[in-house]
Amino acid sequence: MKVLVTGAAGHLGANITRSLVQQGREVRALVRESSPRDLLEPLGVEFAVGDIMDADSLVAAMKGCDVVYHAAAIYRMWSKDSDDIIRPTVEGSRNTLEAARKAGVDKVVYISTVGTVGFVSDPSKCVDESQFNTHSRGAYLRAKCLAERHALEFHLKTGLPIVVVNPGAIIGMHFTHTTPSTDFILDYLTKGAPAVFDTGFSFVDAEDVANGAVLAEERGTPGERYLLGGGNLSLREMYAALSQMTGLPKAGMKVPTPVASLMGMMLDAVSSFTGKPPLVSRELAHDFGGRYMFISSEKAKRELGYRYLEADEAMRRTVEWLVTRDFVPEPRRSSIRLT
Repeated sequence: MKVLVTGAAGHLGANITRSLVQQGREVRALVRESSPRDLLEPLGVEFAVGDIMDADSLVAAMKGCDVVYHAAAIYRMWSKDSDDIIRPTVEGSRNTLEAARKAGVDKVVYISTVGTVGFVSDPSKCVDESQFNTHSRGAYLRAKCLAERHALEFHLKTGLPIVVVNPGAIIGMHFTHTTPSTDFILDYLTKGAPAVFDTGFSFVDAEDVANGAVLAEERGTPGERYLLGGGNLSLREMYAALSQMTGLPKAGMKVPTPVASLMGMMLDAVSSFTGKPPLVSRELAHDFGGRYMFISSEKAKRELGYRYLEADEAMRRTVEWLVTRDFVPEPRRSSIRLT
């Protein structure tokens, strides 16, 4: 069966493509004309040049395909114009699903995010697939919530088999540009230990998510959601683990959530003039301050056979990739001593 992967040049898309190729699948990678192909060309995949905002290019790319992995999205936490994030995610997903329906594909694996499931305020607890996020104000999470709900409704309305997977904060290897998730680690390696506020994430290796997505295609039930998480760590715990494995300092002072919100308001005002993303935005402080994206992957383990690396190992692989691929400049790179 031929498989189309949208967003194949992105971090998760590239890992999904690798996983499929390693299983002997015939893969067509949807990329834009400007997309880097360094990690895809050695895999011997077929390329389709297109864009999820171009419905005609999607129809052409899906010709002859039996399965679609929809991994394309705008993964940015801030933009001067929030529509730059929302429109491609929501409208692009609608275009992709409609093209899949017209092409008569057998199944769509829809890549969402744990952000559509939500948060817990008590870090000893976890969210599961029964929950939906109605809390967020940030453009990225609002867009992903809208897009996922449309995907589930589209399945019910049209009968197109759609399985949704909800990854945690994806780190790991095989990327040509960083994301907000890998930036946590890159910023630490290049700029040093930051101040932190109370929040946390389920850090998961991209290869584990890719393998979980393939399992969802094989074993997942259409109309169901599957959380693909890893190790649940607060930011302070994450930086402590990074410090131990690299020899760099631990995280700095703790910033109370109200202070982070005030900082976000001030930095937003600066960013509205400069156009550069703030270190902390008001929306980011609202969405994440005092809340944790801690998840349970028990359903995916039980129904799909999903497995994942512990967070320390996923972080180590990320550090190795960032260092060996020269994301970290000298002399900072030479000061990192992985243990």
